[in-house]
Amino acid sequence: MDMNFKTRDQYVLWRAEWRDQYSKISRDIRSYKHRIARDFKDGHMPSMMQAVCAMYQKQAREMMELRGEAKKICEAQYIERLALAA
Repeated sequence: MDMNFKTRDQYVLWRAEWRDQYSKISRDIRSYKHRIARDFKDGHMPSMMQAVCAMYQKQAREMMELRGEAKKICEAQYIERLALAA
């Protein structure tokens, strides 16, 4: 995801896009966890599903870090705008 926002409105749009992507990943993680649990109950070893789930979890962590960076950028831009207005 590209963090090319210069205004609050652009940041809000970016966050909406981020939220949509994060929501999808979160749903996928929950789905895989349910499938993994079901396979364990059935006596199967779902190693491939576990690997895919781990990949999605890593991606979710990276997205949370990205959101943190975006918040810092937005805050710095806000402070800069306040300084210019004074």
